[in-house]
Amino acid sequence: MKQARCRGFTLLELAVCLCVFLILLGVLGNRLLFYRMQAERVQVQQTVSNMRTGLYARAGLAQNAGDLERLANMNPLSFLDRIPTNYIGEYYSPDIEKLPRGVWLYDKSDRSLVYLLNHRNFFSDGNPNLLKFKVKFLRLPQNNAKPSDAPGINAGVVLTQVDVTS
Repeated sequence: MKQARCRGFTLLELAVCLCVFLILLGVLGNRLLFYRMQAERVQVQQTVSNMRTGLYARAGLAQNAGDLERLANMNPLSFLDRIPTNYIGEYYSPDIEKLPRGVWLYDKSDRSLVYLLNHRNFFSDGNPNLLKFKVKFLRLPQNNAKPSDAPGINAGVVLTQVDVTS
């Protein structure tokens, strides 16, 4: 009687196991990238939402249209209680290509807040490199039916995303 030899894996079995492992690793990598993009999107949306809340709170305390105009000229990140850790400061006409990705910056030349995307094609179809936000001062139309001595300000401010084309 012959004894069976224990030899371990054959080369075919090893190749099949390696292929299955690489396929699973590829699926895992794809999911992890998706979740990183989702996390970046949520972080940006949360920061913008917090800036809007801070802006509207300050606008509610405005005494006149001049106060609202001053708000429109401020850096929107100043409306936050805590500045994001990925905020790199204020610049005059920054060279976007030389700056790191995944950061906020304030462009003093056009008074806009810019977010440089890590995952470029995930947020917008226009310019996949950055998102730009601006506080705008809006003067509301005068209501002729309202008496001139009625309280209230016929103006407002809003934080909007600016369309970026390049």
